[in-house]
Amino acid sequence: MKVLLVLLTLILIGCDITGGAIKVKNGGIKIRTLPSNVSIYVDNIYIGNTPLTVKDLNPGTHLVNFSKLNKPIYSGYIKVKPGKTTSVHLKF
Repeated sequence: MKVLLVLLTLILIGCDITGGAIKVKNGGIKIRTLPSNVSIYVDNIYIGNTPLTVKDLNPGTHLVNFSKLNKPIYSGYIKVKPGKTTSVHLKF
C-alpha cells in the first residue's frame, strides 16, 4: 500500500516513472509582450524574440531578462513547474 501511495504521489507532482527510473518532467514558459519582438534571455542565455514558448526547462526558478534594441527593460524570476507551461504577459 505504501509503494502505491509513493508512486501516486510521484505521478501527481510531475514525475515520470516509466522504465523503472524516476525522472522529474520538465516544464516551459510562454512569453507574450506588448510591444512584441522583445529579446528574451533565460538564465542569461538568449532564447529568441517574443512572442515565444520555451520548452524543456528544468523545474525551478529561472531568471528571465527582457531587452529591446539591446537595452534592458525588465528582469524577473519565473517559477517553472514540472509538466506545466507558465504563461507570462508583459506590457511595456
